[in-house]
Parts: sequence; structure tokens; C-alpha cells
Amino acid sequence: MEKSSPKAGNLPIAPRKPELLAPAGTIEVFETAVAAGADAVYIGAPFFNARELARHFSMAEVAAMIDHGHRHSVKVFLAMNSLVKEEELPKAVESLARLEELAPDGLIIQDLGLYYLLKNHFPKLRLHASTLMAAHNGPAVKRLAALGFKRIVLPRELTVPEIAALRAETGVELEVFVHGAMCFSYSGLCLFSSYQGGKSGLRGRCVQPCRRRYTWQGRKGPGSGYFFSMNDLQGLELLDQLRLAGVDSLKIEGRMRNASYVGNVVKGYRLALDKPDDREARREALKFLDLAMGRKPTLGYFPGPNPQDALTPHHSGNVGKFLGKVKTVRGQVVSVQLKEGVERGDRLRLHQEDSGDRQAFSLKVMGVGKRSVESAKVGETTNMLDVVTSMQVATSV
Repeated sequence: MEKSSPKAGNLPIAPRKPELLAPAGTIEVFETAVAAGADAVYIGAPFFNARELARHFSMAEVAAMIDHGHRHSVKVFLAMNSLVKEEELPKAVESLARLEELAPDGLIIQDLGLYYLLKNHFPKLRLHASTLMAAHNGPAVKRLAALGFKRIVLPRELTVPEIAALRAETGVELEVFVHGAMCFSYSGLCLFSSYQGGKSGLRGRCVQPCRRRYTWQGRKGPGSGYFFSMNDLQGLELLDQLRLAGVDSLKIEGRMRNASYVGNVVKGYRLALDKPDDREARREALKFLDLAMGRKPTLGYFPGPNPQDALTPHHSGNVGKFLGKVKTVRGQVVSVQLKEGVERGDRLRLHQEDSGDRQAFSLKVMGVGKRSVESAKVGETTNMLDVVTSMQVATSV
């Protein structure tokens, strides 16, 4: 006989282990998530999704991914969770008509106007309430369930006991973010990007001003830091509590992440979910998460409402390995003494510490001395060509 955790509200054990839900922003990542063991994958709908800065899938690509997922017993959910303006409604209706024919396993939305169209004209589509609908309490969850939403994506700001209490009040499916980036504001309900960069996070165009370095009254040193840059959520050690709390789906954040990241994170959680009482499996799972090279991990709000480790203000929070500092810039060539090995084709990011600006680029040409090389080792000084041009292109996009 298994005893339920007091932190989970002494609820009965969930009827099955939670679904593992992975993100995908490209077809490569989608295929990686399926192969790594995800039970379900969520992708952006071709229009009106909250990752507007990402490349949109075509309808044909969405159809192919749904088919591929279903052939491997993997569900496919579409995120159409951006706000929709009046002049965009005809395009939204056209998109919904085509999506209904593709029969995804769920459509994630936040716009109540979109909800009205779906309920009245596209009733076959299964509705999931986005975390952007801010269901922080029982009445909100009950109301969304009464409206016909089959699943509620809960905000990241809830504790495990609060999640358990919501399960006790309703039978609707509950989805919880368990891994990935966190927002300084309430789960995406932030106007920082609109204020600082003129682009709305609620419209999928967040420019992430929270990731930049700020100074207090112009002070250097202790007076500056990454005061709004949250660490990454990592709830692996709380999987048992979340299961006992009645969570139906464990969601990994990261539709902008690459295949390596998503693959390693899915493998880690898959292993931990399939072997919950195996300590060696748990250690192996953590190794997979380390390989994903996320930011510093935190349990977020799961243990309590005032997490002490949610921020590391004097660390940039960059994702990836530190290659080294730029020694010289000559024309379009950047010279770096390497702290880690690098290969042609690697995706790199240049971080300017004074401004906090970051420019990402793919390494196409590099040399050591006067030799053109495919790879360079730790300690070598490599010259990376066309980096300045790449940075200018990245900045203009």
C-alpha cells in the first residue's frame, strides 16, 4: 500500500502517471521529441501563436506532424494562444476551418473571441485553456471547465498544495509546466517587452528585456545585475508529489529550443517517470538534464510562494557553454581563445556584457592561425569569419 504525500493534500493516487508533453519549434525537434519518448508534443499553429518570432509551420507540415505523431501513439497539440485583433478575425476563421480538418488532439487558446468562434462554428476541436488565461484559483478553473475547456494549463506561480486543491475541486484535466524558462511576471502576463521594446509578449513578440543587465542609478559593480532574469524551472525531484497532486500532464517549456535540448530533457523526464523508485535512474535522468545545458535550476513556486533561488542577479543566465571572451575584432573576423571545443556549424551567441545585447549566429567559417579548420580545441585561438555580418543580420530580424 502506498501512502500519499502530505504536501500533495493527502489525495488518492492519480489513476495513471502523468503525460509527458514536449515542445517543438521545428520538424527536427518534433521528430526528436517523439523518438525520445514524449507522450505528446505541442507546436505553434500556423498563425496566432505566442511564439510569433519563431518560424511558422505550414498547414502541410502540421498535417505531416500529426500523422507522424499518431503513427507513434503520440498526441499533437496546437498552440493558437495569441490575442487576435478585429481585422485578423477572417484569417483566424480560415485557419480554424483548415485546422479542424487536420484533427489535432487539442487547441491551446487564450482569446475569448476565438473561444466564441470555436464553440459556435468549430465544435470538433478540443479546447485547452492556455496559461495566459490566468486560472490561479478554483473558481477560475471551474468556470473554464464549464465553458467547455477539456484541459487547463495552470500558471507556474502555483504551489503543489494549491495544485492539489484545484484537483480536489474539479475533474478537468490539469497541465503543469515542470521544466524550462520562467517569466518574472505572472506566467506571460507581462508588459515589459511592450514598454521597453514596443513588442507585445501577449502577441507572441516578446524581446525578453528581462534577460538584460540593468544598473541602479547608473552604478557599476554591486549596483548592476540581471535583476529580472529568472532561473530555469526543474521539477524532476517533485514528480512524485505532482503525480499525487493529480496532475494530468507535465509540460516542458521551449518551442524556441533546439533538438539537443528537447531530446535530452525528454529523455531525462521519461526515465524518471518510468522508473520512479529507481535511484540510479533518477541520477541518469539528472545527467540528461545537465546535457541540455539550461540555466541554473530552481524548483520555482512548487515548494512555496516565495522561492529564494528563482533569481541569480549577478549571473547572465546564458544557456550553453562558455567558449571564451572575444580578444580582437578585425573587419568581419572575431578572434577567441577557446575555453571549450567548437566545430563548424555550431550555433553560437555573442553576449555584450555592457549592454546585455545578445546576437546568435551559426559558425560557418573559422581558422586557427592561417589554416582553415573544421574544428578547434580548448586553448586554441580561433578566428571566426563573417561573424560581424551574421550579427548584423541577426539584429535586423
